[in-house]
Amino acid sequence: MVKHPAGIRTVMLLPCCLLVCGCGLLGIGRRDPRELASPLPDVRREALLTLSESGVDSAPIIVQYLVADEDALVRATAAVIIGDFNWREGVPQLVRAVQEDPSPIVRTDACEALGKIQDVQSGPALAVALRDPNEGVRRAAASALAKVGERATIPALVNALEDEDYGVRLAACAALAVMTGQNLPPRKTAWEEWLAANRGPNQ
Repeated sequence: MVKHPAGIRTVMLLPCCLLVCGCGLLGIGRRDPRELASPLPDVRREALLTLSESGVDSAPIIVQYLVADEDALVRATAAVIIGDFNWREGVPQLVRAVQEDPSPIVRTDACEALGKIQDVQSGPALAVALRDPNEGVRRAAASALAKVGERATIPALVNALEDEDYGVRLAACAALAVMTGQNLPPRKTAWEEWLAANRGPNQ
């Protein structure tokens, strides 16, 4: 039997309350949200999707699954939902996932979600993720920074132009182009020269 944290176990009570209030969750989605407590990860994932489509304020519950579910794909699904619904209240937990989650799948999806939400407070964590050991995470972080647009992360993106992965270098160059309006090649030296020529007096 799967042991869920206390914050997750409490969700078992929510669907019954919603049904009593006439929200009719059972007919709108893929799974009965009461199956959020299922020992099967695939069932929990589908139940999360159902809950997200229910029209109720499900953000706190889904954020809790990002933080605490034992299955990486369930956590990744929660991250995707948070990004798709632009739930800014989930930004701190997405940042934590980028920094600490052991699964590169979750870290990648958390980066992508932060890119969709476009909260500048996520910029520092995404900049650090440019040095993640997984190239997929690094590419996702660079792409997310292009959407977040935090110019303080430009030096980190310039350093990423020396990444061993070609896709990371391209994503970093694309992010730099979006942030600066410059169309330079994906070479660190070219961007360093541009930065030196355009650095303000207080930089």
